[in-house]
Amino acid sequence: VCATDNYAAGKLAAQKMGELIGGQGEIAVMSHHQLGETSKNRVDGFTDEIIENYPDITIVDVSYEPVSEDDLSISEKINTVLETYPDLKGYFGTNEVMSVGILEVLKEQENQNIKVIGFDLGEVQAEAIRSGLEAGTVSQNPYGMGYATTVAAVRAILDMENNSFIDAGYTWIDQNNIDLEENAKYLYE
Repeated sequence: VCATDNYAAGKLAAQKMGELIGGQGEIAVMSHHQLGETSKNRVDGFTDEIIENYPDITIVDVSYEPVSEDDLSISEKINTVLETYPDLKGYFGTNEVMSVGILEVLKEQENQNIKVIGFDLGEVQAEAIRSGLEAGTVSQNPYGMGYATTVAAVRAILDMENNSFIDAGYTWIDQNNIDLEENAKYLYE
């Protein structure tokens, strides 16, 4: 398997959130597939890091994308959290779709007080980071995944040993480094 260590990446997102909100306050998580391994690992890494190292931060809500037509939409869930917790300081979106959903709601409400940390890096997120609406994102390395998978495939064809898990890596991207040439490979286009 060539993938991201999603648990560790979730922990990094929590560390950045802790720094951004000064180690105290209420935060929320908007996550993709509740039963998916990537979602579970990102949420677990994030929540474990907050619980272990940020005693003055409270995760007030963890919501998941809708699974049926009867569920609230992503934006409805985010709006409900914002109405229920008016002092919310931060929001973590566990993938590009969830991150963009948070950004769209905050933009509609003209709310720039909440620190948004995303996951992955699409065009909407890149613009939000440049404008300051999104504080930053933990981005997987799609180039590294493809490269490492190709190397592993060639090694398998040649009957060479492979590790059972190959970590393709991830990085933190914010206004300070989004336009660096070496980070262009993290952008999902």
